[in-house]
Amino acid sequence: MNKETIKKNLIWAAKLAIGFVLFLILGSIAESPLCIVQEATSNQTVASCIIFFTCIPLSMLLFWLYQVWVRKVEKRTTDELKWVNMPSKTLRGISLGLTYFVSVVVIMVILGQYKVQSVQFNPLSQLSMIAFYLTVAACEEITFRGFLFRMIDERFGFWAATLISALLFGYVHITNDNATWWSTTAIVLEIGFFFGAYYKLTGSLWAPIGVHWIWNYTQGNIFGFAVSGNRVGESIITPILGDNSYITGGEFGAEASLIAAFLGMCITAYTIKKLYDKGLVNTQKTLE
Repeated sequence: MNKETIKKNLIWAAKLAIGFVLFLILGSIAESPLCIVQEATSNQTVASCIIFFTCIPLSMLLFWLYQVWVRKVEKRTTDELKWVNMPSKTLRGISLGLTYFVSVVVIMVILGQYKVQSVQFNPLSQLSMIAFYLTVAACEEITFRGFLFRMIDERFGFWAATLISALLFGYVHITNDNATWWSTTAIVLEIGFFFGAYYKLTGSLWAPIGVHWIWNYTQGNIFGFAVSGNRVGESIITPILGDNSYITGGEFGAEASLIAAFLGMCITAYTIKKLYDKGLVNTQKTLE
């Protein structure tokens, strides 16, 4: 390996590391308004308005910053985040994510582990949570799929990118409230692998953003589960969960459910099969 090759590889590694860490930090900052507002006021209406009118601009800012980074630093166009593709790709992801999570709940109902205690609807609170989870989805998908998965995939191939991005994505959740090694592993199995494969299949970040967005919102603010160990905002349904935490996911939320893990692995397997059918799996990458 000559000096020029070593230099190129070091530049590539620096772009990956700096971009990943930078947007990890920016993501944490973008998600902070919820905690700040909740501590600053107990007025639900005021809090909801502040969250909504803060999170939407922050999400747009993150998308814009990613596009600027790619154009200025990587010297290419952001085909994976074209605004023209946003409606169709996002709706496609939302449809899949909603179907996935509703299926998880339906199975819980059939097994007698999920019952409806009460139903209530606060439109302002729901809008604020929709805005907040858009920010969460934007932060995490740009960081883990836009940088980590994409750049490793381009250099080392699909399987290396899938494994590394899935493991890091899953295990950053180990510090969440009520997290266990199983809940973290479940996120790797049901979401980490799936989101990378789905991004690869669609060629667009909007698709996994759509799945991620609706998954979190539906889980926490429609069906009343904790979201990755955290309870955020009001839910439309107040549920009565069964005592089998392997089925319900316990205090961590439905992501730690065996049902979610199994369905997620099935969806992932199907998505990867589609990748192979379309010839999109690149496995022979090496360092230049």
